[in-house]
Amino acid sequence: MTLMQMPLPLRNRVMEYMERLHEETKGVQSEEFMNELPSHLRQEMAMYLNRGILESTKVFEGCGIPFLTALLMRLSMSICLSGDVICVEGDLGNEMYIVVNGSVTVTKFGNK
Repeated sequence: MTLMQMPLPLRNRVMEYMERLHEETKGVQSEEFMNELPSHLRQEMAMYLNRGILESTKVFEGCGIPFLTALLMRLSMSICLSGDVICVEGDLGNEMYIVVNGSVTVTKFGNK
């Protein structure tokens, strides 16, 4: 199936995602680039690019550099669009999200 054969609402969401991805990454596939680096350079790059995100997140206040470095090495960027459901109450949680840009709405049993 090609993009043009998709239903219009789905096609629009795919296009919106691709545009947002390009805006956020400036067209650079950073994960591919980072994977090509030796581990010590990957760690330095991760600290340089994302340390501020963790340090400004209250739950990580007071955490040491070794912990932050280990956590940064496991981070990956995720782009969510308006209306996306990130998780559903009752689902097994195996991911953690840090909202860098935008906002989320949390609902419980259909109530905000």
